[in-house]
Amino acid sequence: FVSDSDIYFSRKNIHSECFFIPNGVNFPKIDTVTNRDPHKLLFVANYEYGPNKDAANFLVTKLMPLMLKKAPQFKLTLIGKELPLNLQKKIT
Repeated sequence: FVSDSDIYFSRKNIHSECFFIPNGVNFPKIDTVTNRDPHKLLFVANYEYGPNKDAANFLVTKLMPLMLKKAPQFKLTLIGKELPLNLQKKIT
């Protein structure tokens, strides 16, 4: 389970042994990236989740055209599960 309330509910209703597993991973400190390209934007998401799909659509249809006018070298990269074909076609 990922929360104390999950464990409490399960112990109360299922009466079986339950364990708490923290939702996260500790990584070593990562140094600041110094070679960033201000003309590149990366959006990583699971596109089965509606708000992610909406955000990607906004980036492709609203933000990208504005950015290309100001910076023709602008690149938008969308990565993730179930990227809609219509968005793939618009950014390639």
